[in-house]
Amino acid sequence: MPLYDWNNRSIISDSERDPRPRCTLLVGNGFSCDLISYFGLNSELKTSPLIPPPAWVQERELPVSGSGRQRKLWSRDRYPELVAFVESLGTNKGDRFGMVCSELARSFAFSVDAHRISFTNRHPGLQLRCYLWHLFHLYQETFLNRCGAPPIDDWPWYPVIQCLLRDTRLTIVSYNYECLIETIVSDCFYSYFSPPVFCVEQASSRTAEEIVVLKPHGSISHTFPSYGGSEGGGLFVVNNCDGGWRFARNEIELHECPSFPDLVPPGHSQYHLANYETNVMQAVKHSFAEADFVLLCGFRAAGPDATELEAFLEACNPGTPAAHVGLRSADDESNSAGNLLRRFCAPYAFFDAAEVQSIPPWINASLST
Repeated sequence: MPLYDWNNRSIISDSERDPRPRCTLLVGNGFSCDLISYFGLNSELKTSPLIPPPAWVQERELPVSGSGRQRKLWSRDRYPELVAFVESLGTNKGDRFGMVCSELARSFAFSVDAHRISFTNRHPGLQLRCYLWHLFHLYQETFLNRCGAPPIDDWPWYPVIQCLLRDTRLTIVSYNYECLIETIVSDCFYSYFSPPVFCVEQASSRTAEEIVVLKPHGSISHTFPSYGGSEGGGLFVVNNCDGGWRFARNEIELHECPSFPDLVPPGHSQYHLANYETNVMQAVKHSFAEADFVLLCGFRAAGPDATELEAFLEACNPGTPAAHVGLRSADDESNSAGNLLRRFCAPYAFFDAAEVQSIPPWINASLST
């Protein structure tokens, strides 16, 4: 492939052939943590531990769907079976959330028969999904309300994402329930869609200006009400107001928690997606198969995630370049994700989170060889 000129950017009009290189960007929890840290919200938007949640969350009362009542998010009143299950594991067991997920992964919180889904709201696995939906929905709202300073333009990842959006045919694969990466895409004035079903078909028919965000483990923005539904995506956007950047919610009303939130808890595999009609995994594999280069950020590929990442990378063409972004101090280069990237991709490069400005030149050099 000829060298792509990153310094002579131009707007690519919609046409049958988009000459830009194709990029698949996979982001995990580390990506969101970096953005949250940049805005100084670490103490409020904690992703570890998730059980119990931060003190300010424990004090919040939220509506109980369809009842008109208010209940604290983490309480026996709201999730009796889940709280009892967690307490049964004891208080000195290390990572209680990890243990809860591991134990609940042994069984399904639902069953599917003849294209129908069955579940009971008394199952701790179902209550875990509802808890995670409310928690990350609350985190998303808090982020939007509190991220006024410093300017997003100074975040090291911001110009890199701008380059990817403008200069590549970008597909984003996000393992995060919240919509922070979607928020950044909108902040750069690009439209995106995040389909819960018919992912292959929708990704294949997008225009040159559209960005596809695929969520292999579900999202708080996927609002399909029942098995086989097709609505959802695009819940949060960003507006440019009064000449300065600020995050804002669009006119879509905040939806209530679905009866069965299709969020795959950590430590669970893709088979715990409740909507079996989704083809998101096939869509992700297709994006890796057609990628001219792959970027991975903040994703360690622990547990079942390693099997999923291996299946994605197996679809890559031989010699596909890959860049891996993480924390060098946390030994991200030699975790499961790093080992798999080195196995399937070449050339491979690791960048510390503070070095992301080096990614566009690396891409340029990789595509020129």
